[in-house]
Amino acid sequence: MTQNDSARSVHYRKIEREESLRGKRDQRIARVCRRASEAFEKGNFKRGMGVFSKAIARDPGRSATICAAEIQRLVDNGQKALARKVFENRARAGRVSPPMADSILEAYQKLAGPESYAKALRLIDIIEASGVSLFCLSQKSMELVVRVMYDRRKYERIEKLLGKASEFGALNEKMRLELLEAKRKLKKYDDVIGAVNGFLDGRVADFGDPTYLQARLIRAYALSGSGRLSEALAEFDVLVEQVPENSPFRCRILCGWIFTKKDFGDFIDSAQQERVDVELMKYAGGLNRDRAEKTRAALRDLWNLSTIETVQASTEQDYFAAAVA
Repeated sequence: MTQNDSARSVHYRKIEREESLRGKRDQRIARVCRRASEAFEKGNFKRGMGVFSKAIARDPGRSATICAAEIQRLVDNGQKALARKVFENRARAGRVSPPMADSILEAYQKLAGPESYAKALRLIDIIEASGVSLFCLSQKSMELVVRVMYDRRKYERIEKLLGKASEFGALNEKMRLELLEAKRKLKKYDDVIGAVNGFLDGRVADFGDPTYLQARLIRAYALSGSGRLSEALAEFDVLVEQVPENSPFRCRILCGWIFTKKDFGDFIDSAQQERVDVELMKYAGGLNRDRAEKTRAALRDLWNLSTIETVQASTEQDYFAAAVA
């Protein structure tokens, strides 16, 4: 055996030992997770968390992996408050990892109301302050981060976060559009219009495709914001006509259409008024803050634009009460 062969043999044996050790440690963590999960399922969260604590003490080198598993299982068992407490304790100790952040963010995937969005934003701030780059999070977590920042009107942060990723070509189509949504909110209309035109270039018109539809909607709003009202109104007219009522984009389309008509000095005939009025009332509840405010503003504009009396209520006050209920 040559000296090189001997060196390679030693190297491969070292790799085999490391893989064997890693496999045994993974098996131990899996056993820990099973024991803790059994305790959680019985409602004994103190005992289950104790199992994880002992495992971390025995194998501190794998503490990040074990803690991520603990947080994930607490989340899975509906214990968001306990999961957040575990995460924040790790953050204070400066021991947060991306898998840990992904696990706690899982608890915030179903957000409802401004308070939950505010809590989620504070959590995102803790993650960043702990030194974890948001770029290292899973795609699902990144989408949540952007959704929360958008709701809390942190458009500059979205632009900074996604703009840097865009430089490296690390954005999928959904995130590219979210970046354009943030830039539109920052009134960078010309940049947005040009980017959307490039995004749509060569694509077949498909109003059933959420990506295509969102791009068209972003362009319509940017055109309106930039003062190109006739172009914006033409775009919104197409969207109102082509997009069905059950589309998740329908409320935004109707609001933008009404805002643009108001700025353009256009009127809505009685048939349109009644149809749109009923639709917007359906969307007025259950929306996040930004969308709810926009919908109420659209309702008020609709009353002002209409050439007839409202058909759903006798007074504007009745309408507003119904809209914010």
